[in-house]
Amino acid sequence: MENWIQIVADKVKEKLNVNKVVVRKQPNPEFGDLSVILFPLASQTGKKVEEIAEIIIPELKKIPGVADLNIVNGYINIFIEKNELFNNLWKNAEKTVEYKPDKINGRIIIDFSSPNIAKPFSIGHLRSTIIGHILSNLFEFSGYEVDRVNHLGDWGTQCGKILLAVEKWGDWESIEKDTIKALFDLYVKFHSEAEKNPELEEQARNIFTKLENKDPEIYKQWKKMVDYSISSIEKIYKRLGVHFTHYLGESFYEPLMKEVAERLEKSGITKISEGATIVEFDDMPPCLLKKKDGSSLYALRDVTAALYRFEKMKGDKIIYVTGNEQTLHFKQIFRVVEMLEPKYKNKMFHVGFGLYRFAQGKMSTRKGNVIFMEEVLDEAVNKACEIMAERNFSKKELKIISEKIGVSSVIFNDISVDRNKDPEFDWNKILDFNGETAPYVQYTAVRIKSILKKYADEFADKDINCEIVQNEFFEPVLKVIGNFDSAVETSLQKLQPYVLAVYLVELAREFNIFYNKVRILSENSNERYSNICFIKLILSVIEKGSKLIGIHIPEKM
Repeated sequence: MENWIQIVADKVKEKLNVNKVVVRKQPNPEFGDLSVILFPLASQTGKKVEEIAEIIIPELKKIPGVADLNIVNGYINIFIEKNELFNNLWKNAEKTVEYKPDKINGRIIIDFSSPNIAKPFSIGHLRSTIIGHILSNLFEFSGYEVDRVNHLGDWGTQCGKILLAVEKWGDWESIEKDTIKALFDLYVKFHSEAEKNPELEEQARNIFTKLENKDPEIYKQWKKMVDYSISSIEKIYKRLGVHFTHYLGESFYEPLMKEVAERLEKSGITKISEGATIVEFDDMPPCLLKKKDGSSLYALRDVTAALYRFEKMKGDKIIYVTGNEQTLHFKQIFRVVEMLEPKYKNKMFHVGFGLYRFAQGKMSTRKGNVIFMEEVLDEAVNKACEIMAERNFSKKELKIISEKIGVSSVIFNDISVDRNKDPEFDWNKILDFNGETAPYVQYTAVRIKSILKKYADEFADKDINCEIVQNEFFEPVLKVIGNFDSAVETSLQKLQPYVLAVYLVELAREFNIFYNKVRILSENSNERYSNICFIKLILSVIEKGSKLIGIHIPEKM
């Protein structure tokens, strides 16, 4: 429809000599296919709406393919001839499938996931990981260079606590077998023992001081802990289909902080308050950069990271994907960076999100108050396996299919609602094959695949012939396909992956309506060919959208 919108807009601009014309797709086909909004034209020309309509309606009627027009409440509604409309929709659908960006639009740095080392990758990290990954996919798809940065929590006193616990109660040989859970057990044990022996806290601080001073043995132990932790969490990322350009933890920015602190102080935006170094604001609490003993705080590290990303990584924009509870923190960080370097104003964005609600109460776990991500994925796969077990699959097929359904279901559930809301975690809904879920989208794609496998070879060497594709039931699906680019664009503009997730459910629903109304494998070879071409087009869009949101389409279901 985009070229029709452009044709209509150009015709109105030419006739009225105006700069801006608003033409939109008409959501209700009863009122037409397109609408020209007259009120903005009235303000530009100084003419009444009725006068404008009298001037431009005769010109719009001259456009080839325009079947009828009417004016209702300040809108000129345009009806396009069915053949013209259909061919236009089909061409747009083909462009959607074949789309590739023709230029680089800029460099986006996206900070997401960012778990703490030696701690379990819990369900609390899932939302940041999935939302950040999908936004990265969408920006890349839309022609941006994207740096996916995992800002690991790999520095601080907790490192001293874990290293002390390893020294007293652990051994690396055992830790290597089950790294994160073993290190987390030692971390829990440290706190349990520290309640009985407070001196352990001082010992842990001393170990971290040695780490800060690059004590060779302590540094070696810390590096081993970091490497093992990354290796362990990468297993989770692999299952989720997530990858990173850089693992740049807090420790990476530690050597750069002194220079940034001096830079801030020289700029005159900092002040000393009760011995602490702060930046004050008129409209929110101050940002604390250093304690009165001179030790740095988390905010200084984040300011340092932001400057590094702009100045060394050459980012045009930085996006931080963390929970809504960190909104104030990032407002402060952004303001400090903007006060220091005004050119970075409006180039940093915090993408917040809500927390999970559990329909069945707290999810069970071996660690009590920590819900391991690995256990969540395993549970999802097991439940998918139970559902699929009744079907005639080999053990190998069942394992592969259940993994794709289970993991995709968890991902889709995460992004199926506005990210600012608290999504519900309900196994019955997550794995519902008839609901607004990953299995529903997956099953739709698999249904199309199964038809194509049987009959696509019959038409493998033929080109699509729009003249023979004239089925009234195609039109609603084509219109939805034509909205794909808009769904991607809206997802990016609002930084809301759920827009694309909802779109895929809508497309799957429209296909299933079509499937129930049309005999796809018609006895008429031309009709059968048209139907095959059409459902192949639908599958291409579902697969493209599913890939962007991290949903894996199995070969069978």
